[in-house]
Amino acid sequence: RKSLLKLAYKKARKQFAVDNPSKSMNYWNHVLWSDETKINLFGSDGVQHV
Repeated sequence: RKSLLKLAYKKARKQFAVDNPSKSMNYWNHVLWSDETKINLFGSDGVQHV
């Protein structure tokens, strides 16, 4: 599956990691950067009629 993130976004997030040195570079190299996803832990949000 192809990543939907643009190269510019990947570079910006990598720079954020470089600017936050409290974590090692090895840590940041193993972080999966992706768009936010909504997850329901306890069932659905219910049915909504419009």
